[in-house]
Amino acid sequence: MAGWLPIGTAPQDGMPILVYVPEYQGGNPAIVTAVWMKRRLFGSGWYDSGATQIEPSHWQPLPDPPV
Repeated sequence: MAGWLPIGTAPQDGMPILVYVPEYQGGNPAIVTAVWMKRRLFGSGWYDSGATQIEPSHWQPLPDPPV
């Protein structure tokens, strides 16, 4: 892995990635899986697995799954 990269360099093609969110639910920092989604009603942006829009600062690819 290349390590953490600025969120501006993240793929916006719907591919899941790991993101660092400085202020996640409750204001605490967190690392979560997220995707970029274009949504008409709620706005385009980064969404976690619960479909909550988030504001990550950094990203990295998901690691390979165990074999």
